Amino acid sequence: MGDPLTGKTAITQMFMSDGGKFPKAYSLTFSIDISSKIFSIPGENADSKVQFVIYDTSGHDIYTDVVKKCIKNCDVLLLVYDVTSESSFENLKEWIQLFSETNAAVSKPIFLFGNKSDLHNRRTVYTDNSSKDEMMKKFGISSAVEGSAKNYEGVHEVFTSMAQYLLK
Repeated sequence: MGDPLTGKTAITQMFMSDGGKFPKAYSLTFSIDISSKIFSIPGENADSKVQFVIYDTSGHDIYTDVVKKCIKNCDVLLLVYDVTSESSFENLKEWIQLFSETNAAVSKPIFLFGNKSDLHNRRTVYTDNSSKDEMMKKFGISSAVEGSAKNYEGVHEVFTSMAQYLLK
């Protein structure tokens, strides 16, 4: 989940293709796209596998009801922001609130991915940002990774973290 244009679909496509399929052009996600992949955890025994069913949700307000239905039954949440967009970072609070309200009865882990780290000269959100640390503490975010879907940096890492959490 996250704002439009943060790279949620690019992250999904790169994960599904093991870094081989970056979208050539932006394509608006209408409502939701669903993908599934069996993921072997690096360094673990051969039986350490997790099946990810990924709900690539639209970040547009008009799809909020559909997003709520999808996140109600999820086991973990990957929140995505764009490191070149301060507003996408600030809006994470609203996404977390939506997730928390939808899953009020059960505490579920939240993982954070700061995308587009390859755009160094356009960065507006920094890793040493105290508001990021504050947000992680306040909302109990399990892990925060920055990377680039385009370069497949951090993508494998964040999915590995989620898989390890799920196997606990």
